Amino acid sequence: MAQSRLEKPPTQMITSWFSEIHLIASMVALPGKEDELREVLRLSEPTQNEPGNRRYDMYASDQRGRFFAIDTWESRRALDKHKQTPHFKAAAASLSELLQRTLALDILDPIVQ
Repeated sequence: MAQSRLEKPPTQMITSWFSEIHLIASMVALPGKEDELREVLRLSEPTQNEPGNRRYDMYASDQRGRFFAIDTWESRRALDKHKQTPHFKAAAASLSELLQRTLALDILDPIVQ
C-alpha cells in the first residue's frame, strides 16, 4: 500500500521525537487588543529558562496586530513538557480572548543547514 504524503515512516517519527525542533507560531490580535497581546508575549522569561529550550523569541510584524514566536527546542519531548507548564497554560488561556483566529503553529523541517 502506498504511504500517504502526510504520514511519516516509523523511523522518522522516532527520530523526530529526539531531534531538535524548530517552530514558528503566528498570531493576529483582535482589533484593539494589540497592546494586550504584546504584553502577554513579553512574559517569556520562564520559557527561556526551561530545560530543553534553545531559542524563544517574540516578534511584532510591520503589519499592525501580527506577532510571531520563533522557537527551538532540543526535542519534541522538551516541547511537549513546555506545553504542560503553568505559564504556558496561562498564556494559552489568555490568547483565546486576544486573537482573531486560532494561533497558527508550523513545525519546521530544515531544507539546508
